[in-house]
Amino acid sequence: MNMRQIETQVRYRARVGACLSAFCAFVLLLSITWAAFAQSGGGQNPSTGPVTIQTATPAASGTVSLIETETIMVSDVAAIPAQIKRSRGKFFLDIINAAKHSSLNLVLESPSVAAAQLTGLGKAINLPSFASLKHVAGVFDAPVGEYHIKSQTTGKVLCVITLN
Repeated sequence: MNMRQIETQVRYRARVGACLSAFCAFVLLLSITWAAFAQSGGGQNPSTGPVTIQTATPAASGTVSLIETETIMVSDVAAIPAQIKRSRGKFFLDIINAAKHSSLNLVLESPSVAAAQLTGLGKAINLPSFASLKHVAGVFDAPVGEYHIKSQTTGKVLCVITLN
């Protein structure tokens, strides 16, 4: 074998090795993305029903309490689901910011609840920070009534939560 053939073989093997490395990196990235996708709900519609999560109470009691979760995905013009109906009682409200514009501010309004109480409910789920975050959540513990999550900019009601 002459020197030219050896150089050609070395270049060929280097290219094959680079392609193999790139392919392995792609497969690794794909598997990480798939795992994150599956962990976030696997593309399921958030309105498929409440999810139960466990939250530990203080260690002294030795008990575990369960709390249901409602998830809302909010875009620039709509929310999925547009309506949540449930019985009164606290639940974990999870709001995902899927808006393309970072200036989407949300407010909580209700025709049946005092404004001071609404401010506290909005802060409990971190609603004032929604525009700057991709995800806000907290325990929603409100009296019976109807609650509107609205776009502050347009005034459009994106989601109605009805507690009876």
